[in-house]
Amino acid sequence: MATGTTDEDRRHKWRVLARLERETKERITAVLDRAGIVIPGSSASVQRGEADARRLSRVPWRDVMEGFRRELERFVTEFERAEALESSGREVGDLLRHITNHERALLEFVTRELEDRSEHSLQPVLALLRNPNVR
Repeated sequence: MATGTTDEDRRHKWRVLARLERETKERITAVLDRAGIVIPGSSASVQRGEADARRLSRVPWRDVMEGFRRELERFVTEFERAEALESSGREVGDLLRHITNHERALLEFVTRELEDRSEHSLQPVLALLRNPNVR
């Protein structure tokens, strides 16, 4: 989505958000690999994501943020429930906590954007990144 905008600030934000998604995917993949679970890549899923990104790049920023907020509120609730039910071990519990924190950070980002606090909106996301120096 970073390439779909001409606004440099928003381009930077999309890059940071993409970094969080990649790092979280890497954590999930590592845990699944250690458990012997293989999730095949799906080119259809990648193509769907790219099409969604192109579509969203034409939607007003505020509308995108409002749509994300609704989805993220639901995700936070779902992952909090999953965390509460988790009993299989420390690694899975740690992963679920990370995913919940990931969703909370995204929700806080969106909330700050919608409250016109965009100069500080990335702080919760940057706090989760292994390498927060994204350009």
